[in-house]
Amino acid sequence: MTTLKKLGSAVLGIILLAIIFLAKGGDVPSLLRDLGLSHLFESKAASTFRETLQHSESGGEAAARTSKLASSIDCINRVDGPMQANAEAYRRSVPAAFTGGPIIHRSFKIVPYEVDYQFIEACTTELREATSTSPANEPLDAAAMEYASALNNLIPVMREVDDYLTQETYRDDDWRLMRDKLHPQIINLFEAFLPASEKLRREIDGANLTLTMERLAEIERSNGRDSSWHQMNLMYQARLVFNLIVKASKQNGLAVERISSAEAVFEDALQSARNVMAKDPDVRTPAGNRPVLFYIEPRAVNFLTAIRTLRRDLMAGQREKMAEDIQRMTDAFNTMVRDYNSRIKNGQ
Repeated sequence: MTTLKKLGSAVLGIILLAIIFLAKGGDVPSLLRDLGLSHLFESKAASTFRETLQHSESGGEAAARTSKLASSIDCINRVDGPMQANAEAYRRSVPAAFTGGPIIHRSFKIVPYEVDYQFIEACTTELREATSTSPANEPLDAAAMEYASALNNLIPVMREVDDYLTQETYRDDDWRLMRDKLHPQIINLFEAFLPASEKLRREIDGANLTLTMERLAEIERSNGRDSSWHQMNLMYQARLVFNLIVKASKQNGLAVERISSAEAVFEDALQSARNVMAKDPDVRTPAGNRPVLFYIEPRAVNFLTAIRTLRRDLMAGQREKMAEDIQRMTDAFNTMVRDYNSRIKNGQ
């Protein structure tokens, strides 16, 4: 009987790990970190990544800048998106729930298995540690500190709100505590957090684009425009196009000519990458893998298709489709970025 219990526990553990693995989108390093086992990954891929940076032609300063920026990017990728979604779900729940509306929001946890906001707190710690490392980047460091403070200030109130909702305390006090205290507090804190999020993303984006340009120049000097150059250039051009279109849409400045110009630039980058792939379809990296370029090329095609759909609908005067088209483009871009980052992070 004891043996059967042990076997059942082992099977249950494997199932739980599988569920968490799928929830993390197959991101092994992030999964290990969340389970407190990051040292298993650190000893291999992370140390290799650091060694690559340290021996790159751009020298120690570029390596330090890259490493520092990576901490901020990792935090934003893991925490900020879910926090934005939670804020939106909360706003759709409250205050409508006060008068009998549906309770769409139940928890501010960024993943179901998070314990006491440990991942959110880890993000604030990572950001503060990154700001203290060299070289200094005053705008980025200031934005990171502002974001960390805004995020940290949310934690105790999120804890109260989550307890209130999960324990259904509103059934006892007819929403009095939420209406009089918790709701005004959480709204004020999110009004500070959301602009801090936008500012940090803007600074990260600018610093990341600068580093990417430098890295592209370095690769071209060393190896010419090989597959590694083209895969990075595709991501770089995708980011430029995405930023341009999103900014124009927010400023009500979407124009067919602007989208057509951006579309042509990205199409040219994609075609150049395809030409390189066609010349050597069996190319392998030093580790024996197919270059990441071969995997992100279909993602780039989807992104280009989404841009074209947006441009065509705009040309047809179908502005009612703009929000849907931009969301489709955003989803295609994010999928491309996630796939690229996951493969690079896993040492492919």
